[in-house]
Amino acid sequence: RWLSQIEMSQGERFFYWRPGPAPVPRSTIEQYSTNVHAIPATPEIERQLRMIRRDDVVRISGLLVNAYRPADGYRWKTSLVRDDTGDGACEIVYVTGLQIEPRLPQGTYAQGRGANVN
Repeated sequence: RWLSQIEMSQGERFFYWRPGPAPVPRSTIEQYSTNVHAIPATPEIERQLRMIRRDDVVRISGLLVNAYRPADGYRWKTSLVRDDTGDGACEIVYVTGLQIEPRLPQGTYAQGRGANVN
């Protein structure tokens, strides 16, 4: 229920959020939200990733990886901890499995079913 009171956006590679009238402590939001960059293991998983929509509850399995772009030597390092914030706090996941849960009624959130992806 409180999730709808948090303004979230994505820009470039960054995830931004701003709470409304303090629905939950800042530390709770930071602990249970993340910015995941997904590398699909197969074309089918890529298709599934492209089907994800706002407010979907998604279960992802895979491996945390670092990324390297040989063309210019750019290296992108994944976060390995859940309590970091800011630049570099995102996870890069090589996605080997993906499940989009059935939609919940608008404005609800089932704890323990996964994380909302926006």
